[in-house]
Amino acid sequence: MKKMLLFVVVLLLSAAPIFGQETAPHQVTFDQFAFNYDPSLGSVLTVSIEAGNDPAVQQPGGPIPPHTLYAIYNGDSIDSATWPRPDFAATTIRLYRVSDLQQYSFQAAQLARLQSLITEQPDLSAYTVMPDDASQIPPTLPMLDSIPASQVVLGRPQFMRAGSFSGITYLTAYRQDASPLLNDSFIYLFQGISDDGALAVSAWFNVTTTLFPENLPADFNYDNFVAGYAAYIQQSAETLNNATPEDFSPSLALLDATIQSMRYLGD
Repeated sequence: MKKMLLFVVVLLLSAAPIFGQETAPHQVTFDQFAFNYDPSLGSVLTVSIEAGNDPAVQQPGGPIPPHTLYAIYNGDSIDSATWPRPDFAATTIRLYRVSDLQQYSFQAAQLARLQSLITEQPDLSAYTVMPDDASQIPPTLPMLDSIPASQVVLGRPQFMRAGSFSGITYLTAYRQDASPLLNDSFIYLFQGISDDGALAVSAWFNVTTTLFPENLPADFNYDNFVAGYAAYIQQSAETLNNATPEDFSPSLALLDATIQSMRYLGD
């Protein structure tokens, strides 16, 4: 996938506020899309226009549609091996044109699901309930990005009005196998559509939480874990649902403020 254009902005060398003052959110505007974010989310922002793949390309996760990618990195952790690579960014926001997504079967299906949820406003808590039979496919919520893995748990789903967008937020973890959830396994997602239906946005925030262990116990037994996997995932979903925004770092309230600031300024 070619990057047609890349902007790199070093926004802040230190996230510490000036004595006696609070840090103001950074304000970003590019190609008629605007949002704000707290400096604590990262000190380096890159903006790239991604050409995407041909819709017929066969690859893990499927072909990637054209989009504009905003990636926020923690400057303290940047090195030549991890930057500028969005898979190492703590925050990524992908802006898609709906007309582009219609050419990609996976994204078109996810977009239709998202549009249906926004229109019908069902009780999203039903998506956090695991089937009793572990062989059954667990519920998932729409995700517009191409991810070569599956959502294994869902928590705290809710509808959100975000500036010029309507959509949903939720916590999830992606896995390619049955494995325990650790403190850094979770992502907070926003999937939204602009009021005029022209744009779709997918925002991805890596979060950590003390509600789950940092490491597996020394006596971890994988066979026992797999035998109780369905109950484990259900308990994990309940843990996420009963959590507060401050149980996560960054706080979900801070991330919601970023989401709610998103604005489409029109062509």
